[in-house]
Amino acid sequence: MQNFTEIWEAVISEMRKDYSDSFVNLWFSEAQLLAITPTTSIIAIPSNFKRKMLEDKYIPTIKKYLKTVLDFDTDVVVLSSENGPPDISVYIDDTEMEASYTENEQEQLEKDDETKFEFKDENKFIQGDTRKRYTFENFLVGSSNHFAYAAALGVAREPATNYNPLFIYGSSGLGKTHLLYAITNHILNNDSESKIMYVTGEDFTNQLIRSISNHSTEAFRQKFRNCSVLLIDDIQFIAGKIQTQEEFFHTFNVLYEEGKQIILTSDRHPEDINPLEDRIKSRFEWGLIVDIQPPDIELRIAIMKEKASKMGLSMPDEAYLYLAENITNNVRQLEGALKKIKAKSYLEGSSVTFEFAKSAISDMISGTPSTQVTLDRIISVVTQKYGVSINDLKSKKKSSFIVTARHKCVYLIRKLTDMSLTQIGHIFGKDHTTIMNSINNIENEIHNNSGFESEINNLILEIKGVSQDK
Repeated sequence: MQNFTEIWEAVISEMRKDYSDSFVNLWFSEAQLLAITPTTSIIAIPSNFKRKMLEDKYIPTIKKYLKTVLDFDTDVVVLSSENGPPDISVYIDDTEMEASYTENEQEQLEKDDETKFEFKDENKFIQGDTRKRYTFENFLVGSSNHFAYAAALGVAREPATNYNPLFIYGSSGLGKTHLLYAITNHILNNDSESKIMYVTGEDFTNQLIRSISNHSTEAFRQKFRNCSVLLIDDIQFIAGKIQTQEEFFHTFNVLYEEGKQIILTSDRHPEDINPLEDRIKSRFEWGLIVDIQPPDIELRIAIMKEKASKMGLSMPDEAYLYLAENITNNVRQLEGALKKIKAKSYLEGSSVTFEFAKSAISDMISGTPSTQVTLDRIISVVTQKYGVSINDLKSKKKSSFIVTARHKCVYLIRKLTDMSLTQIGHIFGKDHTTIMNSINNIENEIHNNSGFESEINNLILEIKGVSQDK
């Protein structure tokens, strides 16, 4: 029987290459793939509202990425599990039902709703089965991450003793969140009564907004200031949000003065988070700032072998080497490649040879930004899309149309290449701070405007040469 969870995870992994994490998390990450027949894929989403949105707007998107993973076209049916496990028998006949969906899987759907990360009494970190997997024991260590690993382990063993705050930064998919969960699991294993608060920067902001709307800011403050350990993932999200920064600043001070451990992650160094108040940046420097770099080839191979073993996937060494040489960006991308290979082998009933693995991920290799996306390609797409010249982009002209196109071009160069802020600044004759402000302007607009986010995502697809559903 196919493992539909792994197939859907492979679909999500493919989506993340072309769309922002916030967009994918909002509309697709909660969905579950219930069945695949020769003609139809059936998906459940735990919300009637989201089911309607997927049906109205995103069926072509789902079909596109299912085809990428499955290598064949399939119709898509979206059901809601808001009122209980959906009945899929009306969509497939008895033979297909037996082959694609079982009662045990339906029971698992119910269990999954009970094992999400949540807080008990607003301050206690409760672990679902998914998060129990993330430990120090299964975090593979190499030259690119050993310092961050050692610092996280030190904090877990003796909170608020050596490194407070601990600030871990690095690109998406390199293991920052894994370390946060590992710290939490280690502390709770040694002291089950510890009051641990885990939240993303986005959640922190949204909860503050709700508390202001509900006139319950004092409850918000007590919730975050009465914990023994505070972990905030993607703290860069609070950049540009004055009220959120104010609340975080005072929460930080209270916890620090009371000897409580603070752990933060970001996709960039504190100095590169803008606009962020200097007083907050200075507090990040009170403790230890460590980075995680992309894994070297030996670590990439070790990571893949460990994950493949857990999947029950067997591949020849030359296949691991091929993947490690061609997929270099992050661990999430490596895992997505393995899941895609396994899903294809399930559906075709084939063993995984070197040629099979190479064929299964051929589109991932050819679509890797490092092999297709160039500076010239980005500038060419932007200038053609917005009807401005290269000279306009590099000029000091301040008309809103040119400035907006320039901001988008800067953002795309930063996102799709390995160029530093200083290198990008040289292209446009701007300093480091101006380039960062351009990037922040685009990121803030993406967070606040779904239409703008779609526009940027479509630009990225065009730059990568990926065909788009109309």
